[in-house]
Amino acid sequence: MTEATIRAKQTHSSVMTVDNTQTSLCVRLYLGGSFDPPHHAHLALLTHAYNRLAVMPATTDTAAGANHNLLIAKFLPTARSPLKTTSTDPKHRLTMLQLACAHLNKQAAFINCIIKPITSINPIRTTSDPNANINIDVITAPLLKTTNPSTALPFAICEQELWRPPPTYTIDTLQALRDKHPKCSLIFIVGADSIASLSQWRDGDRLTEFAHLWIMPRDALQTPEAIRALLPTPMQHQVTQSLQALQQATHGHIYIDTQQVAAISSSQIRQAITHQHYDFVKSALPHSVYSYIMANQLYQ
Repeated sequence: MTEATIRAKQTHSSVMTVDNTQTSLCVRLYLGGSFDPPHHAHLALLTHAYNRLAVMPATTDTAAGANHNLLIAKFLPTARSPLKTTSTDPKHRLTMLQLACAHLNKQAAFINCIIKPITSINPIRTTSDPNANINIDVITAPLLKTTNPSTALPFAICEQELWRPPPTYTIDTLQALRDKHPKCSLIFIVGADSIASLSQWRDGDRLTEFAHLWIMPRDALQTPEAIRALLPTPMQHQVTQSLQALQQATHGHIYIDTQQVAAISSSQIRQAITHQHYDFVKSALPHSVYSYIMANQLYQ
C-alpha cells in the first residue's frame, strides 16, 4: 500500500465516535472562502447545510448550568488563497461579511438564489461563457430552523485564518480548529470544483484527519458518483450518505450533497461592478453589503 493509503486507513480507523445514549457531539460547521464579496449564494449555502443538521436537540451543560446550542455555523474567511494572486483588503472583506452575517441572522426566512439562462435588457456575461446571458431569480426558502431559540444567533464568523500572513493553507487551519475543539464534530464545506483541484492543495488528502468534508455540486449534471471519482483514491472509501455519521464522529467522513449551488461567483459580481451592471449586483448581494461596496468604491 502507498503511504497515502496507509495514512487514510489509519485516519478512518481512529475516528472518534459518540455513544447515542450519551450527550450528542457539538457540531461546528464551517464555510471557507475569500468572500470577496459575500453574496446571497454564500448565505444560502451555509443556511442549507445548517438546516440539514438542525435536527439535533439542545443540551444542558450541568457544570455551567446553561443551555448550549449543539450546532454552530461559521463563515471562515481566508487571508488569501495560495492559488490566487490578489484579494481585497481583509478589513473590507471582514466588514462585508459581518454585514452579510447580520443580514442572515435578522431574517425569519432566508433567501436562496438560482441562476437560469434568460434574455434580458441588460445581460451580464460570465467570464467562463461570454455568450451566455444570465440573471438571478430570488426565491424564498423554508424558514430557518434553530436548535434552541434561547441561544445566540446561529451564524457567526471565525477569524482563525483571516489575519495570518499569506499564503495560508486549509490543512493548517483545520488542524488549529481541531486543537481548539478536540471533542467536537468539525465539518468543512467545499465545492466540487475545489475537490477537483485537491491535488494542488497542501496535504489535501489529509483534510479528513481533522474534519469531515461536506461537498456541494456546482451544477445539476454533477452526480454524487462523479464527484466521488474526483476524490483521491484513498479518500473515496470515506464517503457516506449518512448525516448522522457526521454528527456522531469528530472527523473522517465525506458527505456529498445533491443540492445544486447557485451558479454565481464573487468574481462575476466584481466584473459586473466594473462594467456598471448594478441591477445584477443589487440582486446578488444583501443591501447592506452593496451599500458598503458603493460607499467605499470597491472593485471599481
